[in-house]
Amino acid sequence: MESFNPVSIFKINFSFQDIVFGDFVEGYFKLSAKTDFMLRAGAVMMGASKNSAPSFYQFLVKADDDAYVDLEVFARVISQTASINAYGGLCRSDNKPKRSITSKFYLSPSSYPYKYFPPYCEGPFYYLSHDLVSESVNSSRVLREARVVDDKLLTSISKFEDVMVGFYIFFRNISRASRGGLFRENQTVNDRLQPIPEESMFM
Repeated sequence: MESFNPVSIFKINFSFQDIVFGDFVEGYFKLSAKTDFMLRAGAVMMGASKNSAPSFYQFLVKADDDAYVDLEVFARVISQTASINAYGGLCRSDNKPKRSITSKFYLSPSSYPYKYFPPYCEGPFYYLSHDLVSESVNSSRVLREARVVDDKLLTSISKFEDVMVGFYIFFRNISRASRGGLFRENQTVNDRLQPIPEESMFM
C-alpha cells in the first residue's frame, strides 16, 4: 500500500484547485464539524444562494470513503432530478433515537425529548442541490448564533452529521413557536426528499 504523501496532494490541488483543507479533531461524534465545513466550502465553490443559479456546480454530493457508489445509476438519477429543492440518497423519516444505555448511539430523553429524528438522508451517501447547500449554511449560522433551539438539543443532533443536515434543511420550514411539530409521530416526508433504492445506488 502506498504511504500518504501530503506533497503530492498539494501538487494535485495546485493543478486542479478542487481540494479543500480543514483542521479537525478526529472522532465519530465529531463528524458534524467536517460536515459544516463541507457545506460552507461547497456554498462558496458553488456560488450558492437560494435565489440564484449556481456558477457551475448544481449539486453537492457527500460520500464516505468506504461507500461504493454506482456512478452510472447516480448519473441517471441526477439527470432526472430538479436542480433546486433536491435532497436525496437513502432517506429516513421514521428513525428513532436509541434509548438503550448500552448503545453507542444512546440519547437520553432529557437531551433529546422527541420520539423521532427529523427526516434525513443517511450519512454514507447523500446529495443536495445548490440552494439547499445555502439554506443549510444559513440554518447552521442561525441555530448556533441566535440560539433559537436549546443548546442541549442542538448538541444531541450534532452527534449525527446526517441527522444534523436533515435538521438544517427542515428547520427552515418550521414555525419557531411550534418547532416540536417536526418530531411528531405523524410527520410526513417533505417533497424535497428523493429516496433512491439501496440496491440501485450501491454496488
